[in-house]
Amino acid sequence: MINIYLDWNGIIGLKPEFERVYSPAMRSIREWYKQGKIMLWIPSPIRMEYYNSREKRHYDENQWNEELRNVGLEDVKLRSPTSRFFKFPGLQWILIREIHDRIFPDIAFSDREIENAQKKLAMGRQWNSQKNDALSVYTFATWSDRDDVFVSYDLKHIIANRDKLYKPYEVMVARPTEALIHGEQMVILKEKPEEILGHVIIPGHIMTPQETVNYLQEQLEESRQVEKTNHSERYQAQGDSNYA
Repeated sequence: MINIYLDWNGIIGLKPEFERVYSPAMRSIREWYKQGKIMLWIPSPIRMEYYNSREKRHYDENQWNEELRNVGLEDVKLRSPTSRFFKFPGLQWILIREIHDRIFPDIAFSDREIENAQKKLAMGRQWNSQKNDALSVYTFATWSDRDDVFVSYDLKHIIANRDKLYKPYEVMVARPTEALIHGEQMVILKEKPEEILGHVIIPGHIMTPQETVNYLQEQLEESRQVEKTNHSERYQAQGDSNYA
């Protein structure tokens, strides 16, 4: 079954009071989920976005569940990143940084990189939102298979820069290497730069809501045709056995 991951824009698009140009597409995606044809997930960093309070940085569990009920997604679960990249020490943080820099090349990765205190204060929630968007894409990368989709209507950043996310990633990887130490042959770990293909890092797709609808229509129709063919073959085999 295809897994669909929603960003915050997807949730907003389902709010009746915030009708958007992509809202009809989001309602179609929700309907397929209700029919059991796809799975929906929300990357856990999304819970940190757009909380309307200066005192709290994220929704508590009750508030978050209410948000989802209000848009008909009460059964959709949060997904945190998996340990997919942990087997290479440090790779997780390299990829988080690289994904952020490719989506938001003009936005500081860390608030410690913003020298001007007033600018840091002014960026506030916008910086926090963009940081969580990058973390959500990373979360998707740790879970996705090649048929899965991360849905976003951030046309200026995520959609505009998605091709960059599929370019090779150069990382430092420690590999076992033979070395002569004090006259003795030993095996040590030696770091060297290696390229990892973008589709290895992010196997799935990154699409707008309407692109996702078009994609799902094709995939679901293909599944129907396969099931129809299989049903016909089973019926034919049953008929042949009856006459055997």
